[in-house]
Amino acid sequence: MTVFGAIISHNYLWCQYRQRVGLAKTQGPMMVGIVWVANVLTFYAYYIYTNLVAFKEKDPEYLNRVKWEWLNAFKLSFVIGALLIFLLSYFLYRIKGVYNNIITELLSKEEKRQKSVAKLGKTYFYGSLTVLVIAYCILVWLFVEWGYWEAFNLDTN
Repeated sequence: MTVFGAIISHNYLWCQYRQRVGLAKTQGPMMVGIVWVANVLTFYAYYIYTNLVAFKEKDPEYLNRVKWEWLNAFKLSFVIGALLIFLLSYFLYRIKGVYNNIITELLSKEEKRQKSVAKLGKTYFYGSLTVLVIAYCILVWLFVEWGYWEAFNLDTN
C-alpha cells in the first residue's frame, strides 16, 4: 500500500471509530490532495531557495526591479499549481474503484497491521505539513537575514 493509500486508510479507520463512515470517502481524498500540494510546495521552496542564493550578491536596485515580475509569477504559479494538483489528486483517489481497492486491501489485513498502516498515513500527513511550514519559515528568515527585505522596500520610481 502506498503512503497515499495509508492516508486514506487512516481517515477511513478514524471515521469508522467516530461512526461517521460517510465522511471517509470525501475526507480521505481531500487529505491526499493536501499532502500532494504540501509535497510540491516543499520542492518549490527548494527552487525559491536556489533563486535566493543566485540573487544573494546582486545590487539591491536590480532586485527591486526584478521583484514584481518574480512575485507575480510566483503568486500565479502558487495558486493555480496548488489548485490543479489538489483537484487532480482529489478526483484520482475519489474514483470508486481506486478508493474501494484501498479500503478492501486495508480490511483484508489483521487489526494490528491496519493500525500500523493508519499510523503511517497519519505520520506522513502531519509530517508533510510540518516540513512545508519549516521550509517556508526558513525561507522567510533567509529572506530577511540576507537583506532582501530592504531591497524590496526601495523606492526606485
